[in-house]
Amino acid sequence: MSSVKKVDLKEKELSERQTPWKSVYVIAFLLLLVGVQMSIYFTSTWQYLSENDETATVDFFGTLLALQALSSAIANPLFGHWNQISNSTRKPIFCAFGVATIGNFVYGFSYLTNPFVKWVMLFSRILCGFSQGALGVLRSFIGTASTKEDRMKAVSITNAGFTAGFFLGPTIQICFIPIGKEGFTFGPLLLNMYTAAAFFMTIISIFSILLTYFCLEENYVGIISKEDKTSDPYFVLPKFDRLPVILLFYMWWLLCGVVCVESMSAPVTIAMYNWSREDAVLYNGIIQTVSCVFTFAVNFSLASTRLKFIDNRKLILVGLLMFEIFFVLHMPLPFYPGPLDRPNSTIVSDGMCDFDCRLFELSGYKYIMMYHWIVVTVAAFSVILLWRRLVPLKLTPSHGEATRYKLGTFYRM
Repeated sequence: MSSVKKVDLKEKELSERQTPWKSVYVIAFLLLLVGVQMSIYFTSTWQYLSENDETATVDFFGTLLALQALSSAIANPLFGHWNQISNSTRKPIFCAFGVATIGNFVYGFSYLTNPFVKWVMLFSRILCGFSQGALGVLRSFIGTASTKEDRMKAVSITNAGFTAGFFLGPTIQICFIPIGKEGFTFGPLLLNMYTAAAFFMTIISIFSILLTYFCLEENYVGIISKEDKTSDPYFVLPKFDRLPVILLFYMWWLLCGVVCVESMSAPVTIAMYNWSREDAVLYNGIIQTVSCVFTFAVNFSLASTRLKFIDNRKLILVGLLMFEIFFVLHMPLPFYPGPLDRPNSTIVSDGMCDFDCRLFELSGYKYIMMYHWIVVTVAAFSVILLWRRLVPLKLTPSHGEATRYKLGTFYRM
């Protein structure tokens, strides 16, 4: 009888917990700054690299982007493991933004390292990619610091913050265009449209560390503490369903793949439309901004309107359907006009300009779009197949329901 009372008291205690909204908003703002960190260089890295190092090629630029993404992929599980074993969110965030400070500082002064500019810039982008490991820690905090009832709202708010940062990044870069490529010189310091953005992000990274130190409170109301587990001999933590979790990882992977394609926008649009370097920064920035404004509006709607009560699985399917339509429209369909009219088709070598009519029909753009379409289609069918299993984990299962845990199966009576 006493064991039943203990379980009931634990259920009551869990239901009475309150989401620390101050920390949620701090995390949302930090995610905004991470979004700015990730997107501010999308439209200008190629120009900055090619102007300061004549040996830099588009292939090297692709390698730079790939290694930046790889360092982020390595950093996320490392920071996640650190977060888990230390039971602290603040320490990994301090480290991540500290690395970002160094990376942005090195990026801003990389023009001084001739003839090793491209290698120094590669090193700086790897550091900045590693700093993006904070993304997983910040997102996991929202899951553990919000109650079940508030989780949808908290996740939507933080997603809106991250998306806002994504559209602010290119917008901030646009703001530095009036400085121009020549800029101003103060001794060895060159302050132009490229380096000013790097120094701005250095300041932002330092500000992020201070914001975390003074404003972030680690209050994990959404999970059961180790003390609760050890003090209650009748407590059993149910086992999560691995296959749906793998599917969610897969969908996050495909989302990141779509986003990373945008980082190639500058060299591609310069080749296709004969844009100047300043035009590429401006117009690609505007495109990115408009795109992210729509994403921000969707996330805000999920947090503040009746959309937050809709089944998350249905929302996922709608999002995947939008991706399906996007990739179909970007296929080189036969009724599209072409080839594109380019006043000067010799800006980019290696034959790129000879094959980019009708969205790179001959060079293989259609196969890239087809690849992404297949990846999204697999995700959509997987959601349908695992529909009944894509549900939140029940910490307190129903009476008499067989529930798996790490030592076998238990029943709650």
